[in-house]
Amino acid sequence: MKKILFLLLFPVLCFGQNKKELIATVNRLKNDSVSLESKIENKVNEIKINENTIALLKQKNKRLVSDLNVANTLLNDTVSHFENTIRLLKNTAIPDRNFEQALIDLGYDDVIDGQVLTANINTIDSLFIVEKNISDLTGIEAFTALTYLDCLDNQLTNLDVSKNTALTYLDCLDNQFDCSPQMNKINEEVENYLNH
Repeated sequence: MKKILFLLLFPVLCFGQNKKELIATVNRLKNDSVSLESKIENKVNEIKINENTIALLKQKNKRLVSDLNVANTLLNDTVSHFENTIRLLKNTAIPDRNFEQALIDLGYDDVIDGQVLTANINTIDSLFIVEKNISDLTGIEAFTALTYLDCLDNQLTNLDVSKNTALTYLDCLDNQFDCSPQMNKINEEVENYLNH
């Protein structure tokens, strides 16, 4: 800084400017120097503030990344659960192997695995499964369009067709239970419907 002042004052000294001009020049240079130092100090402070801001942003970014990882894990768990639910909804359990084999024979299923695609059975309106040695018709409730069911001469001990609301014909004779009440109820409902 002294060298700069000397270089700036040298021409003034050499050319014999008066003392007032010299003092004014020195004061101006001092003010410029103070102003320059103040500007440098402000810039240094700005850099420190920016460094602090960057440190805070890095810290917040770490927290945000952590939160995003947690959210991503929760999202993956939710998607997995949703996919499992859809998988369960799109398949209907058919625990009786003989019932499932009858569905395979009719072309509604392709492998005995205890289930059938619901989309393959929910539009079937007639099902003829006579003398198939079926002991359990669990899954029949997914046949929501079923109007005709003939399951004569099997090994059934019960039959729940309460979900098959479109059913207009049922023959479940020659099984291990008396299905006459169910058959009569459906026939009565059909008769009532036709008479009104």
